Formats: sequence, C-alpha cells, structure tokens
Amino acid sequence: MARYTRHAGPALAMIAAPLAFLNVFGGVASGIWLAVLGEWWAFGYIILGVAYVTVVPFVIAPAGILLRASIAVLSERGGPLTRPLFFVGTAYVHAITTAWCLFILYFIMRKAGIDTFWPLLIWSYSAALSPLSYLAIKERVAGGDASSITLSAQLAYVITALVLVVRGSPFMELAMTFSVVMLIAAFLEAMIADLPAGTAKGGQ
Repeated sequence: MARYTRHAGPALAMIAAPLAFLNVFGGVASGIWLAVLGEWWAFGYIILGVAYVTVVPFVIAPAGILLRASIAVLSERGGPLTRPLFFVGTAYVHAITTAWCLFILYFIMRKAGIDTFWPLLIWSYSAALSPLSYLAIKERVAGGDASSITLSAQLAYVITALVLVVRGSPFMELAMTFSVVMLIAAFLEAMIADLPAGTAKGGQ
C-alpha cells in the first residue's frame, strides 16, 4: 500500500486510539461472556477467521501485482490515471473486506437474543477484525502496510454496530452503512496517498 502524507498521521492516530481498547479487550471479554452463557457455537467462527487469512491473500495478490505494475507504468509516462487506478485497486480490497465483515455480522447476529445481543455483537467485531489485524501485521513485517484498510473496517464496523443498536435496522440498511463508510475510506485513501510522481514529458 502507498504511504500517507504526514497530515494524515495525527487523524489516523486519533481514530485508532479509542479502537485499541476494543481490539485488545473486546474479544476476551465477550468470549468469556459467551462461554458463561453456554454459546459455544460462536467460537466456531475462529476457524473461519483462519480460513480467511489463508485464502484472501491469494485472492488479493494478483490484483495487487497488476495494480502496482500499472501505476508504475502510468507514473513513468506522467498519465492522469494513476490516482483513479489506485482508487480502483483500493476499492477492490475494501470490497473483499466489506463482504467478509458483513458475512460475520449477519451470521452471528441473526442468532442474537435479549441475553446474548451485546456479547455476540462484541464477539462479531473481534471475529471479523482479528483476521484483518493479523494480515496487517504480517504485511507490515514483509515491508507493506495494510493498516489503513484494517482501521477503515474497524471504524465501519463500529458505526454499523451503533446504527444497529440505536435504530435496530434491518441487515440491508446495515450493509449499506458499512459499504458507504468503506467506499469513503477508499476514496480518501486514494486522495491522500503518496503516489510516485510522473515523469514530465521531454525528460524534464
């Protein structure tokens, strides 16, 4: 992923700070809560998370390689399509992330009752976002940076969860909320990304 300009750092840090507590303690607390309630089926989604981190990199990798090659070529020629192309690639990854998170949200929360609503909601967050956090760390070790996508998904999930809590919205409205947040995030990422500068014509 492309690097961000220095102006984006403080904003991202402000958003990430309150999410850090949820990321660290949410899964543990909700897991204990569900175990006490005897809702052991929810722990099966850990297996799906393992499958996600195994399969998804192979789905994203070809598109990423093609995208980076295309951006490199367009940057060399100084073409105006570099940033739109980066947006398309970013939106593709965001779409896969959105599909995964909505899948987890739907299939976990459809079994929620009065006693299990809150622990399942928090557990669904951890079940959906933990694989993304793992992939972000793995890519960072490899020299890349997927933290922006993970942060976008975390923010989208929290906003969608708030809509569910406040409005009790049907799933289609929740899916629309999550998708819009992720689309905006993809657009902003493309706008503030430090892409390679194009070579001016005539060798200048």
